[in-house]
Amino acid sequence: MKKILFVLPYYKIGGTLTSFVNLLPLIDKKRYEVDVFALTNDVDDMTILPKNVNYLGFKIKESKVNTYAKDLRNKLVGLIKSGKCLLTRFGCDPSDMVFRKMAKSLSGKYDVVIAFQEGQATRMAQYILAPQKIAWVHCIYSRFKSLANGLSIDVYNHFDKIVCVSYTAVKDMVDCEPQWKDKIYVVYNAVDATYVNMKAVDDTNFTKKVNLVSIGRIDPVKRLSCIPEIAADLKGSGIIFDWWIIGGVAVQDEYDKLIARITQFDVSDCVHPIGQLSNPYPYIKSSDLLVCLSSSETFNYTIAEAKAIGIPVVSTDFPCAYEFVENEKTGLILPIEQIADGIRRMLNDKNLYSKFKNSLVSNNDYHYKTKEQFELLINE
Repeated sequence: MKKILFVLPYYKIGGTLTSFVNLLPLIDKKRYEVDVFALTNDVDDMTILPKNVNYLGFKIKESKVNTYAKDLRNKLVGLIKSGKCLLTRFGCDPSDMVFRKMAKSLSGKYDVVIAFQEGQATRMAQYILAPQKIAWVHCIYSRFKSLANGLSIDVYNHFDKIVCVSYTAVKDMVDCEPQWKDKIYVVYNAVDATYVNMKAVDDTNFTKKVNLVSIGRIDPVKRLSCIPEIAADLKGSGIIFDWWIIGGVAVQDEYDKLIARITQFDVSDCVHPIGQLSNPYPYIKSSDLLVCLSSSETFNYTIAEAKAIGIPVVSTDFPCAYEFVENEKTGLILPIEQIADGIRRMLNDKNLYSKFKNSLVSNNDYHYKTKEQFELLINE
């Protein structure tokens, strides 16, 4: 039986954790023993983790997470965060010292070590000694590279394989780093259509006939602050609707911008930021359209989940959108300047909307494709 260690930065709700939680059930526990190590035990109150793996430093009870919130790991990483800016001015970065210490206690115990997020988790995992080391990249590499320093990029030379979550992301990475071409793999994020539809059954009690939903962290890359202007355009057309924005605040300035624009464009009656939800699926199921405004994505979970539930999508034209939305078949892909026109078209053309609804099929293919891709990755 192979022993696998996943390294995460923390257990906070987001795309990476969703990807991880959906991948775990696809791993054959008769063939693989799975441990999970997080750099800190930071966790959201709504976080729910599967119980059939070993979370190092965690206690799982009744699907909820009880953590040692002030363990040594949290204190060390907290110290790094608070003192790093000052120390780096003098040419000293304490991160590697702490990461080497963490890695030493994990070395030699696993057949496969998987750094499941770019950044700090990958920096730490490079020091763990194991026969096979894999680095997962959930973002568009070229954008990450432009924001990261050389040290963050060099760590990938210490890994045997690199995983991207879409073929669009693979092409981007190969264009940036052709020397890694032979060790880059694709593993789609898993979407369990049966689970998603089961969670979508709750009644949302919407009061308006037309409902739109956008889901994602409040971050400039998601462009959720553009919603008020688009909503004002739709409102001016005489459409009566509610637009629900679901997601936690990742960048405070972007959230402040969203709130200010709701007032500026006088759309507080129809644009509703409702924060982070542990179960957003009823909102998707009860909405007419899922609207995605991202400027960059590698794999948009909400698009895949909306398709699994049977809700058409209107999306901006980031490259990966074409990999997961069949334009003019299951949704529309448009420049952000044309999103209002796309929404109007979908709502006013009942024949078109019905055609899109009828074309949507269950996303179980992602589920099984991911399992196949993961098995190939681990055993090749």
